[in-house]
Parts: sequence; C-alpha cells; structure tokens
Amino acid sequence: MRTPALLATLTFELLLAFVPLIAADAEIAAIDRAKALLASRGRIVAAVIVIEEWPSGAPSPEAFAVNGTIFVKSGGNILRAAVRSTVFNVVLASLLLHEHAHLLGADEHQALQVELDWLMSENAGDDVIQAARSSIRLEERKRAKALASSPESK
Repeated sequence: MRTPALLATLTFELLLAFVPLIAADAEIAAIDRAKALLASRGRIVAAVIVIEEWPSGAPSPEAFAVNGTIFVKSGGNILRAAVRSTVFNVVLASLLLHEHAHLLGADEHQALQVELDWLMSENAGDDVIQAARSSIRLEERKRAKALASSPESK
C-alpha cells in the first residue's frame, strides 16, 4: 500500500521528468509565434532549431546561423522573455531576422541594421530601439578600431 508521502514524492519526480519537455514546447511555441509574425509581414526566415548544449565558440550568447539554419539557445534571455510574454515576439522576430541576414551574407553591422529596421517598423518600445541603435554604434566603433589597427592603414 502506498502512503500519501510516497505518492506525493513519486508525483513530484514524475512532474520533474516532464518539466524540460514543457519548457521545450513553450520555446518552440514562442519561435512559431515569432515566425508567424514575420510571415504575416511577408518575411520568411530559415529553419530554426532550439538547442540546449551551446557551442563554446558560438559568435553570440543568444543565436547564430550556419549552413542555412538558425540556432537559438534554449533558455536564452530573448527566448525566455518571449516564452513568458507575447510582447517579446517582436524582439524574438528581430533576432531571427538578424541571424537570417547573416545567412544571406550580411556582416554584423548590416544584420544589426536589419534588426533595427524591423523593430522600428513594428513600433517596438523606445528602450528596445535604443538598445539596437547602441549595438550598431558599438559595432561601428569595433569596425573603426579594426581598420585603424590594420597594416593597410599604416
């Protein structure tokens, strides 16, 4: 005969076994919402895969694109925000557009501009737009510094 405490423990352990699956489903649903938003605006992006084991050499802590596929970090800040609130669908969509731009040959500055253009077209919050602009300015400073230190500039 099972005691209530044993039953509660088994139920809790069973629940813990399914939590990762529930989280994964919520992340996929957030990606699907962002892709649907993009599609409703005539924008299509490459296939998206959510991965848990993040490569150590990944160029970004949130997402990267390679070989025609966009990889998004499971539990990453932007994806986690989009799971919690559909308000962040626009931001997640901008991340997907940014990575898709890389697949089309854009450098970081160009991909950031694609992201900013999307955020502005969707009337994202001022703080989100300012953050995107700050990222572009930072990339411009990096580019200028790299050019100044290159052998051709001396």
